[in-house]
Amino acid sequence: MKPQRLIYRSKAVSLLLFILLLISILPFCSCEKTYNCDYSDKNPESKSLNDGYSRVHATTLSFDNIVTFSKATWEKYMQDLIDVGIDTIILTETAFTPYGSFSKVFYPSEIAESNKRESYEKKETMVENLLKNAEIFNIKVFIGLNNADEWSIINASNSIWNHTQSEIAKGIARELKELYKEKYHVSFHGWYIPWVMSNSYIIYQPEKSSELLNLYIEALNIVDSEMPILFATTLNNDFTASRTAKAMNSVLNKVKYNDKDIYCCIDAIGTGTLRIESLDYYFHEMYAAISANHTIKFWAGCENFNYTTGKGAVVDFYIDQLNIATKYTEKIVAYSYSKYYAPTICNIPSFNQIYKEYYSTGFVAETIAPDTPTITATEIAGRNAISISVTVFQQTYYVDKIELYANDELIKVFSNQTRYLSFSEYQASYFKSLDNIKSGSEIVYKAIAYDIGGNASESSLFKYVK
Repeated sequence: MKPQRLIYRSKAVSLLLFILLLISILPFCSCEKTYNCDYSDKNPESKSLNDGYSRVHATTLSFDNIVTFSKATWEKYMQDLIDVGIDTIILTETAFTPYGSFSKVFYPSEIAESNKRESYEKKETMVENLLKNAEIFNIKVFIGLNNADEWSIINASNSIWNHTQSEIAKGIARELKELYKEKYHVSFHGWYIPWVMSNSYIIYQPEKSSELLNLYIEALNIVDSEMPILFATTLNNDFTASRTAKAMNSVLNKVKYNDKDIYCCIDAIGTGTLRIESLDYYFHEMYAAISANHTIKFWAGCENFNYTTGKGAVVDFYIDQLNIATKYTEKIVAYSYSKYYAPTICNIPSFNQIYKEYYSTGFVAETIAPDTPTITATEIAGRNAISISVTVFQQTYYVDKIELYANDELIKVFSNQTRYLSFSEYQASYFKSLDNIKSGSEIVYKAIAYDIGGNASESSLFKYVK
C-alpha cells in the first residue's frame, strides 16, 4: 500500500504570502466593481479561536439523524463534536404540525395527544436523550419547535397559518420548559425558530416575514423571557447583497427581538444558490447593515455539503467558506456538521478526520484526486471469458465510483458502498464474456475514478487482444 500523501499549507507562510500579495494589488482593487473584494479593514477583530484560524462553533441536528441512537452512539456523537470544538447544537424541530395538527412529536406531549393526525407518530425519548447527553458534555442546545412540510409553499404568506403555528409553538415551549429546564440547566439553553426564509422571500414579503418572527418571539418570551431565540435566513444570487441587506434591515426594524437573540445568515453555498466568489460581499453587506442598526447578535451559517453529490463538501473548500465568514461573526454554525461530517451519522470517516486535523493544527489537507486506476485482465479457466479488474489508490477522500469504458462506450459504473477510508486501495471487477468476440479482436478498456468530492483521476487505458 502506498504511504499517505497529504499536502499541508503552512499557516505562517500562507499568511506572509497573502500580506505581500495584498500590498502589491491593493492600489488596483475596486470594491465597486467586484464581489471578490477583501473587506477585512472594515471588519471587527476576528472572533475565531485556535491562534486565529477559522472554525465551526455550532451544528444543526435533525430528528431523523438521532431517533435510533443508543447510549454508546450518543456518547460517541457528543465526543466527536467536542473533539472539533463544537459546543452548541441546534435541534431543528421537536414536532411536526402540518396545517395546525401534530403528525410527529419527539417528547411526551399532552397538546399533541389532543390534536393529532391519523398518521401521528411519537418518539418520546428523543429530546430528553439529547439534553441528557449534551448536559454531560457541557454542550448548549437551541431547541427547535414545530416544523411542517407546507412551509416551502406557504412561506409565512398566510396570517392565519402564522398565528396557528405560533400558538402551537408556545404550547410546545411551555411543555418542554416544564419537563426539562430545571433538570438540564446547561443544555436547555435557547429556542430555535425552524422556519428559514430566503432573501428572495424577505424582499418580496417583508411584512409577513416580520409578522411570523414577531408572533414566535412574543410567544416564546411569554414562556421564558430569559432564553435566547435563534432564527435564520438564507442567501442566494437572485438579488444583490445590498438589496438583501436593506430588506433584512427593514424586517428587523419591525421585529421585537431582545439583545440576547440571534440572527443567523446562512451562506447557501451547499445548495448552490450562492457562489463562494460572492460570499465575502454578501456577508459584508449583511453584517454592516445589521451591526450599524441593530443590537441582535449576528451569526453565520456555513453549509458543509455539496448539492450535486448529496454528500459533504471537501474540507479545504469548506475552510475557504469559514475564512470568509469568521471576519464578520462571533459564531459559525455548520449546516450540518452532524449530518455530513460527524462519523456517527454520515459514516464517512475522512471528512471528520481531515477537519479534526485542521482544528487541532491549523493545517488542512488539500484535495488530491484518486490515483490513476490500474486495469488488468485475467482469463477465466474453462470459460470463454475474462475478468477485468480495476484497482485505484484513494487519496484525500475515498473513491465514490469508477467508470469503466470499452472502446469509449460506458459499460459499468462501480459504486463504492463499503470502503469509506481514505489512503487505501479500492478494487472492483467486471465479468466479460468473449463468446461473440472474434479471435484477434481488440478491446480498449478505460477507467476513471472519482472521489467523494467529485474529483476525477487521470484515465487509464488497457488493450486486450483475444
